[in-house]
Amino acid sequence: MARARAATSGVVDSRALRRDGGSAPEFHRSHTERVSFMSARGWDIDWRRLTDGAQLTLVEAGGCEWRAGRFVGRRSAGTVSVVARGELALGSRIFGPSDFFQVEIDDDRFARGLRTGERSDRASASAAAKLARAVRSHDGPLATESALLELLSLLDARAANDHRVDAARSDHFAARRMRDLLLERYAEPLTLDDLARAARVSPYYGLRVFRGAYGVPPFEYLVHVRLQRARSALRGGRRAVDVAAETGFADQAHLTRWFRRMFRTTPSTFAKALVPTQARTPEGNPRA
Repeated sequence: MARARAATSGVVDSRALRRDGGSAPEFHRSHTERVSFMSARGWDIDWRRLTDGAQLTLVEAGGCEWRAGRFVGRRSAGTVSVVARGELALGSRIFGPSDFFQVEIDDDRFARGLRTGERSDRASASAAAKLARAVRSHDGPLATESALLELLSLLDARAANDHRVDAARSDHFAARRMRDLLLERYAEPLTLDDLARAARVSPYYGLRVFRGAYGVPPFEYLVHVRLQRARSALRGGRRAVDVAAETGFADQAHLTRWFRRMFRTTPSTFAKALVPTQARTPEGNPRA
C-alpha cells in the first residue's frame, strides 16, 4: 500500500503517494502562497499528513476511512472532509483507487474557524465541486476566491456572523461599488479582496451582498461583462485571439470555452455569422 508522508511544511512526496496505474498529482497555482490546491486521479489515499494550515478534501471517486484526533470519518464519493490546522490526518481501509481535490489553507482569516469533521450534504459537495472546476479551468483569482468563500461559509458557522461593514453604508451601495469596479477593470485579474476594499466590507460580507443585489457571485457577473465586451469586439471584426487578451480571458481557448458554455457556439462561428463578407479574409476569417 502506498503511503505519503509529509513534513510539517505540508509538501507531498508524489513518489510516495502515487500508486501503480495512478497519475501523478497535479498542483494548481494560487494567487496567494497561503492557499494551495491539488488534484489526484486513481490514487490510494492511505497516508499520514500534517499540514501547517487547514485541509479540505472533496472525494470524487473511491475513498477511505480516516481519523484526525478523536474524529473518525468515512471519506466516500461526494463527501467533504475538514482537518483543522495542526492535526494529523490518518487514512485506513482504502475503498479502491480514489480521485480527489484538496485545498490547504494557511491563512488564519479562513483556517482558524474550521473544525475537523466531515460533510456529506449536497450543498457542501456542490460548493467544493464548483471550487475544483474554477481551479482546474484557470478561471482566475476572483472565481477561485468566490468559490472558496462560498464553500467556507457552509463549513464554518462563524462566516454567517461576519458583518464587518461600515454602518454608514448600506448593502446596496456596497454591491454597487463592487459592480462598478468590475465594469471598470473587467480585463484585470481582480480578487475578492480588491472588491471588498472598494466597497469597504469584508470579503465574506461582500460576496453575500453582491449575490443578494445581482443574483450571482462577482465572478459570474464578471464573466458576463467580459463576454459582452468580447461579442462587441467580434462584431467589429477583431480576431478572437486578440479579443481574448483584451477582455481578460487567459487565452483564446479560455474565451472559446466560456463562449460555448454561454452561447452554444464558438467565437469564430459567431464572428463569421455577423462580420460582413467584404471584411473577411479569403479563408473566411475576420480581417485584423
